[in-house]
Amino acid sequence: ADVKIKKMHSRWGSCSNLKIISLSYYLVQLPQELIDYVLLHELVHTKHMNHSPKFWTCLEANLPDIKQLRKQLKNYRPVILTNL
Repeated sequence: ADVKIKKMHSRWGSCSNLKIISLSYYLVQLPQELIDYVLLHELVHTKHMNHSPKFWTCLEANLPDIKQLRKQLKNYRPVILTNL
């Protein structure tokens, strides 16, 4: 799969029908375990292009604590840092 880094404000990542993974450059603001979750989430989309039970089973097989990580991720929003 190809990977693109983009300025995405509303998503941490996405995967197109052509299996092109786009990642927000704001990912660097997240804790490492949440970055891993987003990366794996998008990689699983290259196999399962939806959020079907098969998708979640595959994701959980590779990252057992997905429910906790998904909940934690909802506490974060991209932040534009100024005055650097």
